Amino acid sequence: MLRAAGALLLVCASAGCGFQAAQRLRRRVTVLWEMEAALERMERELSYADTDMPELLGRLADGQRGVVGTFFGLCARALSRQDGRGMEQIWRESLEQSGMALTGEETALLLKLGGVLGRYDSAGQCRVLARVRTELAGLRSKAQEDRDRLSRVYQAVGTAAGAALAILLF
Repeated sequence: MLRAAGALLLVCASAGCGFQAAQRLRRRVTVLWEMEAALERMERELSYADTDMPELLGRLADGQRGVVGTFFGLCARALSRQDGRGMEQIWRESLEQSGMALTGEETALLLKLGGVLGRYDSAGQCRVLARVRTELAGLRSKAQEDRDRLSRVYQAVGTAAGAALAILLF
């Protein structure tokens, strides 16, 4: 009885690891989609309303949920403190602190954007935002393909590995 319970726990734990890996893939797609929407809103605000950066970041934080909202909230708070750090440094630190589930390529793209924001006129920032959004859309579609292709694989491998270990150990 105790061996059967141990085997069941082993299978469940390893299946849970597989399901958790699949969840990370789904969360990455969601974060990319939300970031793309936020950058579109940022582009519109800069082109039509010419909103100053701390106010714009605060609005984006209020309009977004999850880690993307947290990211923009961290940026807005740090920028309003005016402690001598530049927008690029604030953007990078906020990106690291927010806990977004992004790959290195996606993070690098967003880091480049941080070096442009607040540095140029609104037309220049809008051009860069449009380009980043386009690249982000491509990365999102790639992440969706990864999610569709690998989610079930991770779940099946996790469950099968747990079953195989249970059989070998017991």
